[in-house]
Amino acid sequence: MIKIILVIIFNVSIVLGNTNNYFGLGESRSMQDPAMLGMGGSWYFSGQTNGVSTGSSATFWRTRLSQLGSSFSFSTNKFENFPSQSVQSLNYIHFQFPVGKRKAIAFSLTPSTRVNYHINDRGLDDENILFNGEIIQTDLIYYGKGGITDLRISYSFEFENNLSFGIDWDIGFGSLLKRDTLIVNNIVVTDFNEFSYSNIYLDTYESRLLFRANSFKINSLYDLDKLQISSSIAFDYELLIIENMNYFTNNNLYTGTEFLSTSSDSKKTNFNIRAFGVGFAYKLAKNSALNLEIHNNSGRLIPKKYQIFENSKESTSSLHLGFFKWIPSKSDFDILNTLVLRSGCYFERSRAFYDYGITLGIGLEYFNNTSMINLGYKLGSRNSELINLNNEVYSEFIISIVSSDKWFK
Repeated sequence: MIKIILVIIFNVSIVLGNTNNYFGLGESRSMQDPAMLGMGGSWYFSGQTNGVSTGSSATFWRTRLSQLGSSFSFSTNKFENFPSQSVQSLNYIHFQFPVGKRKAIAFSLTPSTRVNYHINDRGLDDENILFNGEIIQTDLIYYGKGGITDLRISYSFEFENNLSFGIDWDIGFGSLLKRDTLIVNNIVVTDFNEFSYSNIYLDTYESRLLFRANSFKINSLYDLDKLQISSSIAFDYELLIIENMNYFTNNNLYTGTEFLSTSSDSKKTNFNIRAFGVGFAYKLAKNSALNLEIHNNSGRLIPKKYQIFENSKESTSSLHLGFFKWIPSKSDFDILNTLVLRSGCYFERSRAFYDYGITLGIGLEYFNNTSMINLGYKLGSRNSELINLNNEVYSEFIISIVSSDKWFK
């Protein structure tokens, strides 16, 4: 019980401390776990002694204990000639439990996007442009706040000896407020109903979006003597966006004030293959293995009119290579049972970007290898051949705590 309380306290502190900001509406952040990150950013393999990986629901049935865990990340990125930026974010909260012989159900919650920006673009102030004897000063103010969260429900089972499957149902939900305001000649607005102006006009466009999406993912795992083969395919089958738009203008060149409110729905129900991949893990020895994976990920197809600054994730192809080694404790009385060392590298390519880096990881398994603390680190570089956004260097440190116990009988 003490273990469970500690994990719950850790989860609450993560949620309260989450300040992650993203530009974009609906591109999901993956359930990144430090055990998988340390092995080249693997999607399928963790190197844990129980064989469970949060990235592949085909492995959840392997433990007969209930598990509660969460992951928290600290990341920085820096462009050439620009100061570095730091972000802290919750990656996921995950809970799973067995429901029968070699079967398990899991629930996870992942804050996939967070939007929080306020940009004031002031122009024409220094150009001394006159209108009716006064200097024209303009301000373009961009404001956005909101986010999308993914709830994942998974069912894991062993179909027959050495062949396992996992089925994931992802429910994405959230809201977003976007407000673009043009202010000319020091017109100040505090609310739609409270404003003052000195000359010319004010235009404000406001959009409130409600978002809902459903998708499925099928994971498989075939376990041979020295080789494991894992694969997955994810597809969307519903996307619903409800938009309420407000337009406000006050222009003293004309008479009167205009306020217009409209609403519209955008529903996409066509099947769309979002991601697919295949991976291999080969045992080098009883306590070590290599993994190799290839993936393609296109993300959710968000209509262009709902994207912030037309920011949409491109289809990417990636290659991941990783390694792990177990170092068991030699004492029967130690709380720490196994030390797991991990390393790897990755390469990702899209139409506009190419991304590569190295990863390191360490795992501490204790209480008879039922609970664990995992640490992962990656250092990478992102460049582009199409746009002037080169020499981005980034790093990320991830920590997770997983506690296991018999919750149900």
